[in-house]
Amino acid sequence: MARKQIAIAYYEKTDEQKRRYISYMRNKIRKGDDAILQSMMELVERHLKKYHADFYVHDISLYRNTEGAPFLWIVREYGTHFVDLYSKKFLDNEVWDAKAHFEAILFNSRKEIKGIYLIENGKMQKLSEQSALATLAIKESIVRKNLECDIKKCERS
Repeated sequence: MARKQIAIAYYEKTDEQKRRYISYMRNKIRKGDDAILQSMMELVERHLKKYHADFYVHDISLYRNTEGAPFLWIVREYGTHFVDLYSKKFLDNEVWDAKAHFEAILFNSRKEIKGIYLIENGKMQKLSEQSALATLAIKESIVRKNLECDIKKCERS
């Protein structure tokens, strides 16, 4: 089922069905062999006061669709955020979507952030805000270079 369909299906459930779904996902992760998901779940269970569906519905789906691509993951008291570091989206003013997303999180929720994590190459590393911004700058440079190469290939065709 596509990520959007999973989210829609989740929000159409009764409160009891939602609780059962999250319980099912917790057990599936605990019994599984994905150390990254287990570490992420441990942080969610330790820090989140509300909005566990951010992780159990949205982030797990995004994580499974990354196919190993790096991402930033932000844990707050009231939810989580998943920032795709290979995003090819740019806003109208040429600002990279991933950078804009991260900066919006900082602007709106800086005080409630419990951790910023880089998930890359099968490892999860906690980052400071400054390290996360530096990582975004590096990844943005890579994305821009790759897009330039794609454009040049298109011009030759």
